[in-house]
Order: sequence, then C-alpha cells, then structure tokens
Amino acid sequence: MSNTDSTWKNESGFTLVELMFVSAIIAILVAMALPLYTTFIVRSQAAEALELLGGSKSGVQSDIELEGAFPDNDGLDRLGIRRSGRYVATLGSDESNTRLIATYKIEGVSPNLQGKTVVFAYDESSELWACDGAAGTTDLKYQPRSCK
Repeated sequence: MSNTDSTWKNESGFTLVELMFVSAIIAILVAMALPLYTTFIVRSQAAEALELLGGSKSGVQSDIELEGAFPDNDGLDRLGIRRSGRYVATLGSDESNTRLIATYKIEGVSPNLQGKTVVFAYDESSELWACDGAAGTTDLKYQPRSCK
C-alpha cells in the first residue's frame, strides 16, 4: 500500500447528503424571508408620501388661515411645496380642494404601488391632519401606519 492511499482514507469532508441538507435549510430560510423583505421595500417607498405631506402641512395650514380656503394646485406651487419625489409622481389637491392626494409613479416603484394613491385630509376645526386609508387606492398593508 502506498503512502497516498493511507492519506486518502484519513481525509475528511462533507458528504453529498450533508451538503444537500444545508442547501435545503438555506432555501427554506430564503423562502420565508423574501416576502418580508418585499413588504419592507414597498412600505419604505410608500413612506415618501407621508414625508411630502410633512413638508407641506405648515404651508397649507398658513394658507388656509390667510386665504380662508384650502389651496388648489396653483396655491401649492405658489407656497413652494415639494409636490413630487423619487416614488411619488404628484402631490396635489383634490377637485374640491379639501384634501391632498399623493399619487405614486408608474415606473421605478414597486408594482404594489404603481399609480396608487394616498389621501390626506385637514380638519380645520381640530387643526389636525388625518390619512384617509379608505379613500386611497393603496393597499392598507402598505400605507403609512397613520393611515390604518
């Protein structure tokens, strides 16, 4: 018996069954984590609408106090309010000029948000903003927490 035969018997390694078992465990973990990751990405993109609203609240409220009415889209432009972002195509007043509607882009955003809307209403009596989850077309599980 040669010296190489004895070293071959002493070498250790993983069997094919062990490698397949580890691969199966990794596949199961990835299958469980992928939907959570996807939901996280969609919710982070959806949060931009709330960020745009945060920047427009004080301007809209002061315009209501000065002008006596909710500003229309021209009024939002006049106030210098940022009306679009990386994922939000437009932030504008509705037809009745009583709410702000954020509409997500068609491209460059998750398919779960494409073209969907989030609606924010201002209550003049309480001077509070509220997200109207039912009025928007975005699935409730992706809307900002304040909309649920």
